[in-house]
Amino acid sequence: MNSAQQPPPIPEKASGKGVMTPMVLSALVCPGVGQLMQRRWVSAGVFITLFTVAFAWFVARAFAVLKAYYAFAFDFRGATGDAPGAAAILAPFLVSLAIYVLGLVDTAWGTYRQTARK
Repeated sequence: MNSAQQPPPIPEKASGKGVMTPMVLSALVCPGVGQLMQRRWVSAGVFITLFTVAFAWFVARAFAVLKAYYAFAFDFRGATGDAPGAAAILAPFLVSLAIYVLGLVDTAWGTYRQTARK
């Protein structure tokens, strides 16, 4: 591999403890919190809003599926009906997961750009 294909080195100042803080916050608290630490207000607002809406959609669908199955389990009169399948929560889960991963990638990219400037 020649030197033109290698990524630029991270400056020594950036190798400190504070570089990983935005990534850890985005991973453990909520996507968008890392962008807040990086003072990227628009990205932070977009990721926090999108993830909150997508996760609320996921929780609502999961609750509806669990409620339907518990209703069938405790209805001793032999109720028949259309219970939503487990696949009903797949789309909200995948959307939430995609926003989560994109938030982490965006935080890492923002960290890389900020450390490369120094």
